[in-house]
Amino acid sequence: HLQQWLKDPRITDICINGTHGIFIDSGDGFQSISSPMDYYTSDILKSWVLEQLSHQGKSWDAKFPFADATLDSGHRMHVVFSPICT
Repeated sequence: HLQQWLKDPRITDICINGTHGIFIDSGDGFQSISSPMDYYTSDILKSWVLEQLSHQGKSWDAKFPFADATLDSGHRMHVVFSPICT
């Protein structure tokens, strides 16, 4: 589902709250996506984030717990490493 939203040109921001939910903004403010996150484990999400950041030459770990990037798709990504965000 992440790729589906990344391909949608109306969506400017995607916020992932771990495995607890996804929020998207397409100009009307953030809206919760009702689709369940059961198929995304924490490891899958972390792997995806690390892959996206590596394309931008950025790190994300306990030493660098905050990361901001603009994905190739033009979407902005802001991530905070746990336990800071929990």
